[in-house]
Amino acid sequence: TLRGAQVSTVNAAGDVSGLQVGIVNVGKRVSGMQVGLVNVADDVDAPIGIVNWVHDGRRHLEVFATESTTLNLALRTGGRYQHGLLTAGIDTREVNGETRWPAGAGLGVHVDLAAGISLDLDLVASNVFYGMDDFDSPPLLASFRPTLAWQFAPGFAVFAAPSLNYFLSTDGP
Repeated sequence: TLRGAQVSTVNAAGDVSGLQVGIVNVGKRVSGMQVGLVNVADDVDAPIGIVNWVHDGRRHLEVFATESTTLNLALRTGGRYQHGLLTAGIDTREVNGETRWPAGAGLGVHVDLAAGISLDLDLVASNVFYGMDDFDSPPLLASFRPTLAWQFAPGFAVFAAPSLNYFLSTDGP
């Protein structure tokens, strides 16, 4: 049992009342916050990380298209109100003879608006790669996406999300 803060590279505790900060955080019932790249808990008030494996939380695999990539996958993991995202996509249209594919990560918040209707607000940063040869300084695509979803059956939902994007490239296409 932990009361207070645990700060290290890897943190592990049973029940936590307070804060865990590290690259990997593991706890059972966390009354407080876990901040890290990977957070694991049976239940946690606020998991802030890219991968949040919460037993009583949300784990969603999403398939979608955007204006810049034809096919995208996202893994959204988190608690009741916060989540992390891992994303990857591919654009079937070639840019300067190369296939464009982004890979990124982000954070977001979740709000239930009504029965079966929710709103997620996500910030995602992706590196955009062209082909498979040059990984030195890929452009950065920063996106803000408010996503409105309707869960029409257990395990299935349709969603729509406009996006506000910022593309930063120091060179290249």
